[in-house]
Amino acid sequence: MHSIGRYSQQMDFHNSILEYRFDEALKAGLSERLPFEKEESHFATEPSVACGIRADDTGDEFGVIYLQSSQQLLVFAATHADRASAAAVFKKEFPELSAHEIPATFKMGPQVDSPAPMNPPLPASEIPSAVMRFELPGMLIFLVVLIGSLYAAYSFQEPVMQRLGLHGGSPGDAPPWYFITQDFAKGICSGGALLLCLLVAVAMWRWWPSYAAILVWMPLLSLGQDVARSWIIYQACPGLLDGQRTTSRWPTFQSYLYDQDIAWADTVIIVGAVLLSVILSLVNVYVLHKLAQRSARLRLEGSAP
Repeated sequence: MHSIGRYSQQMDFHNSILEYRFDEALKAGLSERLPFEKEESHFATEPSVACGIRADDTGDEFGVIYLQSSQQLLVFAATHADRASAAAVFKKEFPELSAHEIPATFKMGPQVDSPAPMNPPLPASEIPSAVMRFELPGMLIFLVVLIGSLYAAYSFQEPVMQRLGLHGGSPGDAPPWYFITQDFAKGICSGGALLLCLLVAVAMWRWWPSYAAILVWMPLLSLGQDVARSWIIYQACPGLLDGQRTTSRWPTFQSYLYDQDIAWADTVIIVGAVLLSVILSLVNVYVLHKLAQRSARLRLEGSAP
């Protein structure tokens, strides 16, 4: 076997012929015979490194991809090759991998440049579970954190009011302390929920950048206005946290309801969240494009004499 930079045959990246339970120790032991890229590539739906090899005696070509998160080695052959024969050639060249073989289940093509037209799209009945298995955890984390943060922001409002001594007054009072204290406590809880979403988004960005991006701008859109309103209240009502509710710039409920600073802050949060969603989407596309370019460059460098 020897490494190749470009495939002379169309590779069947829709179906793996072999899969192995792999790890860094095996990768290091086979580093000379399977020269994986040194940097992550955009070959698959999760962080991976890849290489192309050709059998010296038979001329069979193989695409080999190591999924670093799943710790699996996927082996692909040419589109029109006999799968059983191609698998036998690879097994003969790498008998030490036989002890780590697992049933081949990969049926969704990694994102690679192909020198020939791709096969027709797979029927819906053959859409694999490989992508779903990878995406499902990110989707679940996103939904649990988003719904949980919104629920927590609502549930902790009453304990925060009790802790800070914000109870008192009625809806008809002037100044409208009843609404001011309610909104102030709500903003504190929303700030904690928003911070939780941001921390989880940072942690999951490496594996699920799309869900991480949504977990940044969507909570900002739904919780950011409460946080901004709470900060304005803090500035406009000195002594609020000390129980001194004698000074407020809102003498009536109408003046509080139509406050220009609050309206301006709400507009900024909405526009900022929408712009942030667009920017994060463009950043994800740019990063994926750069990863694909780097993979192509490494393959070309590997094929140079």
